[in-house]
Amino acid sequence: MAKPGAARRDWKQSIRPALIISLAMGVVAGVVATVASSGGTKNGLNVQFGGIAFLIAFVVGLLVISLLMMVAKENSGDMGRGSGVNRSSELSDDELRALEAKEAGRPVAEGTDPEAPGAAPRA
Repeated sequence: MAKPGAARRDWKQSIRPALIISLAMGVVAGVVATVASSGGTKNGLNVQFGGIAFLIAFVVGLLVISLLMMVAKENSGDMGRGSGVNRSSELSDDELRALEAKEAGRPVAEGTDPEAPGAAPRA
């Protein structure tokens, strides 16, 4: 989770470093490909290969940096509870229901299903 005192950055500030790094990677790849594909000093520069190398390096760099940014992002605390993919296996079903009822502020009797109103206690 985010630190309480830290201000939340908007999407333009969070994507700018990734764009700058990807742009630098693309420029380097484009210049190297343009010069290397010319075939010597007597031939002209091959700008088409440089442009292709620039675009490939820019897109790949942006994808890799974006994936690394997503991996470094922390999940919220409530993702460990619930059903399906977000299911937590640390607590039993009864413990999980009691914890959810406690957080919601409603009383739960032992052995009852809080989701079914008027349900009989389990055997």
